[in-house]
Amino acid sequence: MPAAIYLFCLTAHGRTIELDLSAPPGYGDLVQVDEGNITAVACEVPLGDFAGESAEEHLESLDWVGPRAVYHGDVVREVMDHRPVLPSRFGTLFSSKESLARFVAANYETIAGFLDRVTGHEEWGLKVLISKDKAIEYVIGAEMASHAADLASASPGIRYVKEKQFRNRAEKTVAARAHEIGRTVVSQMGSFASDLRRRATVQTDDRRGDISVAGHWAFLLPRGKAPEFVSAVNDANSRHEAAGLLFETSGPWPPYSFTPALRTEL
Repeated sequence: MPAAIYLFCLTAHGRTIELDLSAPPGYGDLVQVDEGNITAVACEVPLGDFAGESAEEHLESLDWVGPRAVYHGDVVREVMDHRPVLPSRFGTLFSSKESLARFVAANYETIAGFLDRVTGHEEWGLKVLISKDKAIEYVIGAEMASHAADLASASPGIRYVKEKQFRNRAEKTVAARAHEIGRTVVSQMGSFASDLRRRATVQTDDRRGDISVAGHWAFLLPRGKAPEFVSAVNDANSRHEAAGLLFETSGPWPPYSFTPALRTEL
């Protein structure tokens, strides 16, 4: 069966990195392809696994994709423990080691500049979550508190109408208010980072009730800044949880969100 070269990541040249990982069926031993001061971490895979009719069936099967995606991530993280990395997307293939070396040479300055920029850094994620029901009740409570004197002397009918008005205003403004607070917190967290990027917001089922994702950000943090970053996020949670907002961190990750566009020979 024809073979292809599967690229996991690019890293700074150095001594061979020994990785003790169990590869999926069909994957060859990890190899390092050097081009100047850049090393590509790759292996040989059956071309038919990723291209052609059988590949379509494979890529639609979570049982097939899952272990390979996990292995891809494990290799990248293991390399990151030793050197800066530019992670490749899952399923990036080259026809030969020579074509991989040409790819690195064609993008050499971009790759080298990126590896220099992320040296000593790691990616952390921050999700801005909102409980709409809780946020609405918080805004209504604030409105009622500010009009407490008027409501106390109002008839039950007037009080009911006022409360309905408060709720209608809250339902219309709560999302904008949550995004404004989220942007403020993200800006404050940015002081810990060398760079930050907004990521695509993906809504998923949340078992905590009516929680939805209001924003998702990636931070490029210098190693050692993570404890301060997480502590600051916890402080933000303490300040805003009652208003229905929750800030959730994840990491450390390889710098996937910050990788530059490269001309790729697939």
